[in-house]
Amino acid sequence: MKSQRVPCGDDMCTGILDEQGVCGYCGRKYSLPPGVTPIVVDDALPPGDAALHDGIEPESDASDSIALADELEILPTELSDRVPCGDELCTGILDEQGVCGYCGKSFPDLLGR
Repeated sequence: MKSQRVPCGDDMCTGILDEQGVCGYCGRKYSLPPGVTPIVVDDALPPGDAALHDGIEPESDASDSIALADELEILPTELSDRVPCGDELCTGILDEQGVCGYCGKSFPDLLGR
């Protein structure tokens, strides 16, 4: 018998089937391919459920983000003052000179100074 991860039969689901052929994410039951034993992994469960399954609290929540911002001394006004890159395909932020920190393109006119 061959052990492997068996993806859910629903094309829109990202879950993995368990030993009984049940998807760990959507809960649907499917027939397993002949001669295949699925590998059971915790990441077959929805995010958060895997941690609860082990009796562990989920690692991150909104208070963690606030604590990190406090730790880095980031003020909410500083976050709202950020100007996104003018290139619609880029996720960078412009610096004081109007240059994107990610792609390096210059957009000084977007700073509104």
